[in-house]
Amino acid sequence: MKDDQLKLLPDWRYCNIQKGSKVPIGYQWNFHPLDLGSVYTDGNIGLILGPASQGVCAIDFDGEEAIDFWTKEFGIMIDELDTIMWTSGKDYRCQAAFTIPKEYWDVLKKKVVNKLEFRWTGGQSVMPPSTLDDGREYVWINSPQTTTVKQLPDVVLTYWLNMIYNDITKYDVVIDNKYETKTYDEEIVNELLQRIQHNVGNLRGDYDVWRTIAWATCSSIGINNARMLMMYYWPEKTRKEMSTLMSWKQRSDSPKIGTLIKLSGISSKDLKKLERDNERSRELETYEAQLAEMNLLREIIRKKKYG
Repeated sequence: MKDDQLKLLPDWRYCNIQKGSKVPIGYQWNFHPLDLGSVYTDGNIGLILGPASQGVCAIDFDGEEAIDFWTKEFGIMIDELDTIMWTSGKDYRCQAAFTIPKEYWDVLKKKVVNKLEFRWTGGQSVMPPSTLDDGREYVWINSPQTTTVKQLPDVVLTYWLNMIYNDITKYDVVIDNKYETKTYDEEIVNELLQRIQHNVGNLRGDYDVWRTIAWATCSSIGINNARMLMMYYWPEKTRKEMSTLMSWKQRSDSPKIGTLIKLSGISSKDLKKLERDNERSRELETYEAQLAEMNLLREIIRKKKYG
């Protein structure tokens, strides 16, 4: 199934997709890009992103949250975008195509924030006039006949590059020596994860980030406690990747508590306060446990002594 308007974009490359589906057909489809003439006429069509299509990316708006984030972060109204755009027909769902300067091709990768997906190499986007399994059809918002593909605004590319630069996996090598002599229990780890969740969002599309957090949590409080907290803060992603979490093994190069502290963005002052509060809480728990034990022993002794 092909739209003749795609002939106006000779640099774009495609993959075959079964009608009603979003999944490409064929092994290693992304390594075998097709020109428009080689695409099946009775199925859906996907645009292969990245260098294969001369540096085209797709910005995927997956709902109101994504549109609101885009508008607030970049100050650009979505209905003012003057580039090729299309939609599957769902409310607040659409994609926009942009070109990327060649000098950035080798450093970009897919990122997701607040349901706004920056799509690149290794991915594809289903194009008009493909159909979904419920019969809806992908349609143009700004078609190739009336619009050209514009370069991604510098402010957006800068944000994307910063997300990659600050990718959580770069903290795998955080030195934990200054934390090794301290005990960080579930209460402190929970506070750190709460802060991290605020910073990174739902992690729906970012496996590397989720894994780093999961394994650092396992290193800090063990698999069972880590599973509970990861399910609380990232239920969808954790449920999907549970086998990865359960495969964690303690290793010297695994991310640890220092990674969580770094990612949380907590200040030294707030961390020290959290440590003091946690220490007081543990002391109180110890005191209460000792008091309960002493009271129990007192009652046992009384019973033995007085019958």
